[in-house]
Amino acid sequence: MISSCNGLLCYVQDRDTPFIYNPSTKICNTLPSSGFSCAGYTFGYDESTHDYKVIALYRDNKAKIYSFKTGVWKNINNVPRIPARCKRGTFSNGAFHWMVRKKVVSSFQLTSIVSLDLATETFGEVSPPVYDDECNRCITLGALGDWLCVIVHYNNNEIRADLWVMKVYGVNDSWTKLVSIPYFTHLGFYLVPLSISNDGKVLLKTYHKLLVYDSINCTFTEIHDFGAKFEACSLVESLVSPHAPLI
Repeated sequence: MISSCNGLLCYVQDRDTPFIYNPSTKICNTLPSSGFSCAGYTFGYDESTHDYKVIALYRDNKAKIYSFKTGVWKNINNVPRIPARCKRGTFSNGAFHWMVRKKVVSSFQLTSIVSLDLATETFGEVSPPVYDDECNRCITLGALGDWLCVIVHYNNNEIRADLWVMKVYGVNDSWTKLVSIPYFTHLGFYLVPLSISNDGKVLLKTYHKLLVYDSINCTFTEIHDFGAKFEACSLVESLVSPHAPLI
């Protein structure tokens, strides 16, 4: 499973063939092969043209984008270097996003967030938040509702994860730290936020568990232990056809 958008799920089968599925209507659309084996895929919606699009990132800075309206893959030029570990991107606010890092001493330092505007199909950058300048951290990129988010995992004297959201897309000063989540040994050192409620409860995914963290009372509630690695994303029910570009 790659991601969801407007009630549609994007999966990849046979390493190079994406398909779009609506779990509400049980309708599936298998897309043509991108021709890229083991590429990184991301799925989203372009409101300006009412078109769903899928991007495939491959090694050597190669990329293709698929339009539901045209039904074909086309090459994208001027692709910035995106490391293999980051090729699975995040869709938010009409753009795809990838985290780009460089190695500094023994830790990885976030340098920029690469973006691809679906309307113009051009690459750009989004500035990350200004977070604590500490070593021994891991930084991941995600989406929380309509917000682009960054999760900073610290592994030093205070093991925790800080959740940042960009409340106004494209406005650097709108980065806000929503919550600082403490770690406990049974959770594992990796948390992914899936949703947040108005009363401060955060639905989290770990390597093999679903949890709810209550930021008011600083407590965890286990929802389910899958016993193995699993994928999860937020999804809204819809009647959107995976074959049609229009909502």
